[in-house]
Amino acid sequence: LSTDATSTLAEGTTVETTELLTQSLSKLGDLAAMGLSKYTPPGIIEQILEAVHVYSGLPFWGTVVCTTLGLRLALFPLILSLRKNVIRFTKIQPEYEKAGNEMKLALKEGRKEDFFVVQKQMQDLLKENKCHPLKMLAMPFVQAPIMISFFIALRAISELPIHEVMTGGLAWFPNLCAAD
Repeated sequence: LSTDATSTLAEGTTVETTELLTQSLSKLGDLAAMGLSKYTPPGIIEQILEAVHVYSGLPFWGTVVCTTLGLRLALFPLILSLRKNVIRFTKIQPEYEKAGNEMKLALKEGRKEDFFVVQKQMQDLLKENKCHPLKMLAMPFVQAPIMISFFIALRAISELPIHEVMTGGLAWFPNLCAAD
């Protein structure tokens, strides 16, 4: 047991209690037994981290790196598709903005028929180029919840006295539970 773990425990705690509190991640379900791994987005990330750690045998820093890379690779096709949409929309943006200004002018002048004609032209322009302006917002809305859940899961894991997390660091950060 490291001195860092014993210094953070309350006064009057015996060595036996300290050893019982410092748990290990040796099999699946250990995090659930410690009160984590619920069926929430951070809980699912905790389960993934636990599975990668148990099955790979990597130190915990390696588990975090591999899991992060795995999630990024799983999101890669979606991110690539959304980036292609941004590129296609960027190419037609001047024409799209010009049509938008014409549409506003027609609406302002009360020319409803012209307004609907220009609106149809804008829709056709988007269909021809296989892009949609709202898809540009999808990337942050997909990535943000996953990465925020990852952060919350890592914070919850670091708050528990887990041996692998307290000793599973690297170089200048040997204890992954310690604050910066």
